[in-house]
Amino acid sequence: MTHVTTFPRSATRTNPGAKWLRLAVLGMVGGLLPYLAGGFLLDDNFHLERLTRGQGLTFAIDTAGHQMTWWVWDEPVRIVYCRPVVVLSWWLDRLLWGHGAFGYHLTNLLLHLFNAFALQRLARRMGLGQRGAYAAALLWGSSVHVAPAVGWISGRTEILAMTFMLAAAHALFAWRRNGQRRWLAMAVAAVGAGCLCKESAVVAPILVLLASRFADGTRAGELHHRPRLLQTVTLAAPSVIYLTLRSCYFEVPEASSAYFQPVHGLGDAARMAIKALTYGSGALFGLPVLPLASESALADHPWLAGIAFIVIGLGLLLLWKTAGARATVVVVAWVVVALAPYAPLMATSLYLHVPMCGVSLLIAHAWERSGSRLVHAWVATLVAMGIAGHVLLGVFIAQATDAMDEAADQAAAAFDRREGDLVLIDAPVWAYSLPACLRLRHGDDDFETIFLTFSPGILPDASGTVVWEGSHTLRIDRVGEPMFASHVERFLLFGADPRAAHAGLPASIAAVAPGPPGSSSLLVELSPRGESAVLMRFRGWRLEPLASPSQTADRPDRGVQTGERQDHRQGKRPRRDAGEQ
Repeated sequence: MTHVTTFPRSATRTNPGAKWLRLAVLGMVGGLLPYLAGGFLLDDNFHLERLTRGQGLTFAIDTAGHQMTWWVWDEPVRIVYCRPVVVLSWWLDRLLWGHGAFGYHLTNLLLHLFNAFALQRLARRMGLGQRGAYAAALLWGSSVHVAPAVGWISGRTEILAMTFMLAAAHALFAWRRNGQRRWLAMAVAAVGAGCLCKESAVVAPILVLLASRFADGTRAGELHHRPRLLQTVTLAAPSVIYLTLRSCYFEVPEASSAYFQPVHGLGDAARMAIKALTYGSGALFGLPVLPLASESALADHPWLAGIAFIVIGLGLLLLWKTAGARATVVVVAWVVVALAPYAPLMATSLYLHVPMCGVSLLIAHAWERSGSRLVHAWVATLVAMGIAGHVLLGVFIAQATDAMDEAADQAAAAFDRREGDLVLIDAPVWAYSLPACLRLRHGDDDFETIFLTFSPGILPDASGTVVWEGSHTLRIDRVGEPMFASHVERFLLFGADPRAAHAGLPASIAAVAPGPPGSSSLLVELSPRGESAVLMRFRGWRLEPLASPSQTADRPDRGVQTGERQDHRQGKRPRRDAGEQ
């Protein structure tokens, strides 16, 4: 006779692990709520402004179409994708919510929570217990690497691609249980829909089969049908068709070097190794992967790369012992496959959105199987770091988008008094879509926006000076860091060389003279058309009109300005500071 051990319900109710999971889930949801206070950020303004003009289902950034330029660009920046499902979701948001950002963020949040629930159910089908499944959903849902997709409306590409990938996995598991062909057909349809959300979804068939392989080690007895060659080819058919149509019939401009970094030699191979360390340390230990900055930190400090290699190896060894060799190998393959489409691109947390699904399943599996305090501490630390990261990013997005809206209003007010181009100095990176934001909020479309300089960091910088040298020439000086040396500026260069000869300067600019490498100054000479331009400078979070030479000459003496103090120390004639009205 088989002896069955039962546990009283009171023991389940007082299970500290279950109570901890419920509290952590509430904490995760609470940590995501600050995103609802944010507005339109970065590319959001471009995409939604194009949507209001009814420009089809294309997904593009086109600086010429938005009448904007940075003087260093020899040619307009144009990035085009075909992601009609995402654009259609924005169109539905526009019907429901109008131009308010709250509804768009709410859609992102609800889709993300749905994906977390779908991952929990998938984890159960893959063989994890109830606690392990909830832990997997919690680890993924609160990860710092899902933050860019959830908090950024343009990041919905990752969210919807993940939605259809999970749908394909659920459908394949249903087919494996009962063998009904309709489930296999639903899996194929979901793969096709995912490809129309983001190009990286072409690897979804491999990821779905890896999830199925993971389950073979835990629930093989419940899965009666195994994917054979015919089913595998059928599942992969949408990806093959999409890639064929994309390469043959859909014209895609060549990506700039800021995004696309193919491997041509040993130096590029070394860079790919650094990128692998960047993603590995980010995925296993919750470290945010910042564009260009994270890779550069490891490349510039070999000792740091060595530490990352050792720590990643120790983490994988711990998972090998606690989760098992089979599960570890399958999940490592999952991460490699999911990151493969992004291999030539700069590393960023956004691209870890889908890979973190596999990592979360593996760590949760190890946590459920092992009584190791180290694994428990690992899970708790990842969740706490993730929730804190979401709160901080949500607050920053709200502050940056409020500042963007205020800057658009300030620029519109300046245009009410003058006509001409808009010339911007020391713009933060999140303000590069200001032209589209201005058109969305005020409908102005008869001007060109010209960026002279960008702030070197994510946060705005007001430490530099802007002074007039004569009636047509501006001198822009930066304190501390050289021009064009920061990660933000290097990214926005899109491969251009700021010190090369530029024949195609904007009509409002007659000449630009950057200093030698390492210089922290820039001379800009305005053309006759530039004399009627609206010149504005970001001072911290605020956009303010720049005083003209006549205004600075006519204003009462208000003491020595920043630029003047520097000239007095060097024994030069004080220059007129154009930084204040």
